[in-house]
Amino acid sequence: MPLKDSSQHKGTIVKYTPSTFFRGINNEMLRQAFAKEGIELDIDWQNRDPQKDKSVLKAWTSYNAKETGKEEECKRLESTFNQIWTLGKAKINGKTVCCEYEKQGFLRKPLPKDFEEYGRFEVGMYLYLNEDPAVLDLAVEHVGAADKSFSDRHWVEYRIEPGDVKVTEDLKKRLENVLNVFFIQEKKGGNAKIDTYPQLYDKLQYFIARLDDQKTSIEGKLAPQDDFGDLTYIPPYEVIIRHDSREGKFSLYARSLRKNKMHALARKLICEITGKDDGYERATKPTYDMEKFAVKKYEFPTLENEGYSKGYAEQIWIRSEAGRGMEMAIKALNGVDAYSSISNSPATTQLTDAKFAVRKIRIVMLPVAGSNNKRIKFELTEKSCTHRDLTEEQIRKVDKYIEVMDVEI
Repeated sequence: MPLKDSSQHKGTIVKYTPSTFFRGINNEMLRQAFAKEGIELDIDWQNRDPQKDKSVLKAWTSYNAKETGKEEECKRLESTFNQIWTLGKAKINGKTVCCEYEKQGFLRKPLPKDFEEYGRFEVGMYLYLNEDPAVLDLAVEHVGAADKSFSDRHWVEYRIEPGDVKVTEDLKKRLENVLNVFFIQEKKGGNAKIDTYPQLYDKLQYFIARLDDQKTSIEGKLAPQDDFGDLTYIPPYEVIIRHDSREGKFSLYARSLRKNKMHALARKLICEITGKDDGYERATKPTYDMEKFAVKKYEFPTLENEGYSKGYAEQIWIRSEAGRGMEMAIKALNGVDAYSSISNSPATTQLTDAKFAVRKIRIVMLPVAGSNNKRIKFELTEKSCTHRDLTEEQIRKVDKYIEVMDVEI
């Protein structure tokens, strides 16, 4: 099983970890996946315990695709496994995407009654086994765009008048033309092609455009006997348009584009989507009142109605007027709030007795006892809220917690 090329798929595909992946899929689904490509593995599927078994990993790793004449089949299956992994690891829940697709008629079969009980990798595996291959492609690209929208980097957002937009081929062509004219001036190749996807949450529409980036080169060789040298190629460039007709929001993602040019491009795209050349304004990003944390003991609120009992500071970065360059990162020790470290550590007394400011704080939200919720960790600075490796649902809980803390300006 030697082949791991997933380049045939659009979007960002994450390489899967086989040991974790195989543990997350039930026996029948996994058996069907190999059978669909005509690949036979010597596995006792009836008695396999997915959580303990290593036989699938061993058999798949040692499978000789060339000897069995299954090279192309292995390529397809490896690529599919990478897609399913990407869907399962996304911040946005793959089940949410599938339910929206079903509601809007994009699935050829009704979702099974026990669909909500599926594991995160079983969602993508279900699509692979039961739906048109294009549906899995759509879902992977869709969650990739949605995941990017949870990060402020490379995005600008505008407030526009709420209202439905009918997505037509004519609208897509007009948007493609705007992107081609704009990016040719940016020394990119144009050739923009826009794909659209089923709406999420009824009113959230994504347009994903791909075009040619600037020609560049990498070191490589085309044949085993060649020497390494510079190979010229044209990498892809992605632009994401996110239109929320219910909330009246327009967001634009375009990597490495200066802000003034982002605004110029956004204006042209908003005009094409809404048919209006006015009625929009740049949305300001939230800032946070860090002065509220500049105390010797901050009392974190609860969010029990959301399943979280309390929070604590895992780490605080402070800057003090006690002396020039007096700055320190204070960690929570042995599960004790970092504010307790401030109060009890002689090393920080001189910093906190003087006037000090909190530059950054890492906050942990603890679940209610007996809850199935997991701890949530995020960081605040004056101009950012960072939440790595959180799901969409957890990010929404962070937003509610910040609202309860009343630190957003």
